[in-house]
Amino acid sequence: MMTTQTLTWAQRMSGDMRIAGLSERTEAAYLRAVRQLAKFYQGRSPEDLSEADVREYLVWLRGEQRAAPGTLKVAINGLRFYYRHTCPRAWQVLDKFRIPPERKLPTVLTVAEVRRIMAAARQLRIRTYLWTVYSCGLRLQEALALEFVQVVKPLWRDTS
Repeated sequence: MMTTQTLTWAQRMSGDMRIAGLSERTEAAYLRAVRQLAKFYQGRSPEDLSEADVREYLVWLRGEQRAAPGTLKVAINGLRFYYRHTCPRAWQVLDKFRIPPERKLPTVLTVAEVRRIMAAARQLRIRTYLWTVYSCGLRLQEALALEFVQVVKPLWRDTS
């Protein structure tokens, strides 16, 4: 049986995220954010860093790296989780850091592009799947969660 001292910070953080019920993708993103902080300080453990160190990293990430708002959001949320749950510290820098709203318009396909994509699908069920994803505006994970169900008998009865 492993004690808390024998677990690495990443193992402890991973366990804390599982307890919190975070998704696997969120877990991976938050672990990556804390690993990047450690890498910035040449592999020093995040437990050994001070609030000033974390502040310097965030300033560098936002300033010199010109990280996108989405990247900043994942980084700050990963660090907040680590320094609130895994290695509790009451640091103001984690509360003061604000992420600018992303002002990027989504890429929208033209009608001709949509028709070309739909025409490329030869099987009816694939075409139906693509139309469903497109017309409902589903995100990637929502689209991947769809299942094909074949109806053998009608769900309604004709009473006429």
